[in-house]
Amino acid sequence: MVRSVRDHHRSAGRALRHRARIEFDAGRPLGQMQYLDEARQVAEPLGETEELAWVYSQLAEAHMLVEDMDAAQEWADRSLELANRVGSEGAKVRALVNKGSAVIDGNLTDGIKLLEEAAVLAESVGDHLSHVRAINNALIGGVRIWPPERTAAAIDRMQEPGNDQKHDRD
Repeated sequence: MVRSVRDHHRSAGRALRHRARIEFDAGRPLGQMQYLDEARQVAEPLGETEELAWVYSQLAEAHMLVEDMDAAQEWADRSLELANRVGSEGAKVRALVNKGSAVIDGNLTDGIKLLEEAAVLAESVGDHLSHVRAINNALIGGVRIWPPERTAAAIDRMQEPGNDQKHDRD
């Protein structure tokens, strides 16, 4: 069976995104950015696709992790808009986590609100990793302003059944 050029590009973009994750895990954020830029260059010519929404979301995360919060929010917004247009709940939830994590840096209340929205959506689509990331990142900011009961409830939510499973849907 001959794969189409479009399918080949989609697979190449996904592989580049995964390679970018390896670069970050290896402590090479510049390598991560390079692979994500390549993934974007592969995905953008294909038009509005779910893969491009994932690339934009991962770019948001990469910028957030190197503390470039403005760029993180811009990429998250692009991912959210595209994920909504193409109907990708998976990319949407990741973009919400990344946006909330970037926003919380400058606006605690709005960031927590986005992260709580992300946690609910993540739970509804079965994305346990994003669910825990959203709660954890809200907790990091919320612990400064929440009463002890709310902090304890957030910790309990992270320990709910299913949250100990590795789950990466992209």
